[in-house]
Parts: sequence; structure tokens; C-alpha cells
Amino acid sequence: MIQYFNRSLYLGIRDMELHFAVYPVGAFYKRHLDVFQHTRARKISIICYLNFEWVPEDGGQLRLYFPQEDGTEQHTDILPLAAAWFASTARASNTKSCLPDDGDTASPVG
Repeated sequence: MIQYFNRSLYLGIRDMELHFAVYPVGAFYKRHLDVFQHTRARKISIICYLNFEWVPEDGGQLRLYFPQEDGTEQHTDILPLAAAWFASTARASNTKSCLPDDGDTASPVG
């Protein structure tokens, strides 16, 4: 996968970090950045959802926040549907969170 991204997107990725996230009922992920304060090593973030029986009442949507030039902010919610993929560059201005979950949500994240 590293070779594919480097060849097609010219990212210069040297290694990959993955984890498998399972959010139990009531869990959420606070708003956060995908880059650490003193390093820009992370180039891209990828999420794939594995929630084959997800319904809107389950919650757990991925919320993306977008700062606007006028100082306001807009957001977009990504539904955690089975086999749905989300990928973005990991930049200091891109923040995201996972909304509270009323059903188990599972996804590999890298």
C-alpha cells in the first residue's frame, strides 16, 4: 500500500501505522487532529467501516470540520456504512470527531 501511494500520489511515505477501532455503545472520539504537534510524519489518514447492520439510530458518524475564511466553521458527517472508505490528507487544519455511538461501530484505521 505504501508503494502505491508513493507512486500515484508522490507522498514520500516511509512506514504505515494501523489499528482496529471498535466503539462500544455510548463511546465517541473527541475532536482531534491527525498530525502531532512537533511532527508532520503522517501524510494521509484512511478509515474503512465494517458495520454491516448499521442504521442511523446507531450513531457513530464521522464528523469533519472545515474552517471558513470568515472565521466560521462548517461540518459534514460521514455515515459509518459497511465497506465505506474515507481518506484525507493529515493536515493541521483538518479536525474530526466520531459522534456518540448507540451501537457497536468497527473500523480499521491507518
